[in-house]
Amino acid sequence: MVDAGIGRLLIASLHQGIADIVPVRLPFYENWLTPPGLSSGRKFGLAPLHAVLSFLRLEGESTYTQIMHRAGGYAGEWAFDELSPFRRALVWRSPAFLRVRTALWLSRGMIRQTFRGSTSRVTIKKGVGTIELSGSIFCEVRETTDRPMCAFYCAALARFLERFGIAAAVDVSACRAARGGRCTMAIAIRDPRAAESAAQTA
Repeated sequence: MVDAGIGRLLIASLHQGIADIVPVRLPFYENWLTPPGLSSGRKFGLAPLHAVLSFLRLEGESTYTQIMHRAGGYAGEWAFDELSPFRRALVWRSPAFLRVRTALWLSRGMIRQTFRGSTSRVTIKKGVGTIELSGSIFCEVRETTDRPMCAFYCAALARFLERFGIAAAVDVSACRAARGGRCTMAIAIRDPRAAESAAQTA
């Protein structure tokens, strides 16, 4: 059973990301992180998740980032798949500017699916979206770092938008773990028609 507001989407995507990037290390991480355990009555709380994230950071910057990008991609993919067919079709049939805005609004639900302690605020202006994230589980660190820890959400958002036919570059512009206050991600829409339409209505 998942506890403390931690979503199954987060657990499953992290597990698969580790399996893809460092498969030989997976048995070690399965001491804390194993999807089969979620259906066996075992509670999965914040303490084991913090342990997993702490050990992942010790794997090195490159490996950590690769795992987070892969896991985030899975989260975005699976969150899209969990939307109702009606909702997906409704967004797809919308004009470009509305599709961008609606997809970004729906991405807030994806963030909540990973960890209910996180809240987000979405804005879009002149083809550039911004998501301000409070309570990121990845940024709960004892000491500040010299690099942002939000790679998971960048990859998740990019993949989620991509499934709606929206090509976007998602980058961290501020990170709480790196003395950035709230975690903030800038989303540049690469589709010229979508970006132009969004700018005209901002």
